Amino acid sequence: MLCAKINLALNGSRGPAGKTTSYAAPHRPYARNARKHSKKQVRAIADAIETFGINNPVLIDETGMTLCGHGRVDAAKLLGWTEMPCVVLEHLSDAQKARLHPGRQ
Repeated sequence: MLCAKINLALNGSRGPAGKTTSYAAPHRPYARNARKHSKKQVRAIADAIETFGINNPVLIDETGMTLCGHGRVDAAKLLGWTEMPCVVLEHLSDAQKARLHPGRQ
C-alpha cells in the first residue's frame, strides 16, 4: 500500500508504484462502477472538500484505476484540481478488486 497523489489529467505515464509520493498514472475510472453520481451529488462533494479538505483518500490500483472514490475524483475535477491524494493498493487480485463494493462483479 502506498500513499500518493493521482494525476487527474487524461494523459501521462505511469510512475514507479511504491517508490514515490507522486503517482503519475493518469486517472482511469472503473468502467463497471455500480454507483453513478448526479451533478448535484458531485457539487455537494465538492462543497464538502472545500470546507473540510480530503480526509478519505481515493483508492486506486497499480495502473491508476479508481477502485473507490469516483465521486471525490469528479468533485476534485470540478474544483479544477490536477491531482489529489490516493492510496495505491498493489496487493489486490482482480477478484478482490471486483469485490470491494457490491455491484462490481
